[in-house]
Amino acid sequence: MLTQDVDCQKCGCSNRLGTIYCRNCGTKLKFDKRMLDTHKGQKVKKILKRAVKAIFVLAILAVIGMAFCPLWFPEVTKITNPEEISAVITTCNEIDDALAKKNSKASYELTPAEATLAANYLALEHEKKKVKQRASMSFSSGSLGGTGKMGGSSISGDASLKLKDKSAPAQPAYVDPENARLQAWRKRKQEDAKNAGKPTLSPNFDFIITVKDDKTLSIILKETWLKFIPARLEVGIVPKLEINAKEKTQVLRYEISSAHFGHLPIPLYLKEQILELFEEMIMQERKWAKQYFTKIKNIEIIKGNIYVTFSN
Repeated sequence: MLTQDVDCQKCGCSNRLGTIYCRNCGTKLKFDKRMLDTHKGQKVKKILKRAVKAIFVLAILAVIGMAFCPLWFPEVTKITNPEEISAVITTCNEIDDALAKKNSKASYELTPAEATLAANYLALEHEKKKVKQRASMSFSSGSLGGTGKMGGSSISGDASLKLKDKSAPAQPAYVDPENARLQAWRKRKQEDAKNAGKPTLSPNFDFIITVKDDKTLSIILKETWLKFIPARLEVGIVPKLEINAKEKTQVLRYEISSAHFGHLPIPLYLKEQILELFEEMIMQERKWAKQYFTKIKNIEIIKGNIYVTFSN
């Protein structure tokens, strides 16, 4: 509470405003009405400052809530029929086979739900391959080819190595944080794959692809930051096929029509920052995705379905 001192007219002792008698000499204090008016004005100013601070804090909390609240998003159609899932997986394998060949070209028609499942399935399969390659590389670079003192190969490596002192404190095993993160991501995806025939198929989709209208794709990327903060980026993309007059080739361009971080709309004048965030989220654990984006030559939306043309 705001206070104001009043000096005693007799002894000069300072007293709190509202005190009737001086706390030092007991003399009845004289008040000036202007003091009360000043006190009231200062009290009103302090209340206004507190109100502005409270509004500012509430606004910040509202922005954080809109950005990171994982609730109240529209439901996404998911494929739960085992036969449909098998058909999408077959299509994914066909895409990989087509892209493995030179001068190949293939077109596919996918519903948004099929495109979503295909993107997540391809992510899982490519991360499996990456982990297998790392495992084989680490095995081949082991100590099986070590050389002993007498020449030739020795399985145990250098024969002059001494046994470790058991009394010495054990050193903590090194854990590669990147590999641990990829293994955790793979484990989650494997759990999703096990639930392929259940209604709760892939509740933790990283990619969600929907169609907004006859020309706009909505691509949703979901991540978990710092292991517990949900992050959701939704970008509305309009694919446009343009002709390069100099090279006489067709180039697929993507125009951003809207962007939301969680429920929070992102101004379109921040397109460069949106693209940087989009690329960071999509490439963080899915570097394989880059080759697919570069090999997509055309995307068309016809009656709610997505027509994709790949070319190698």
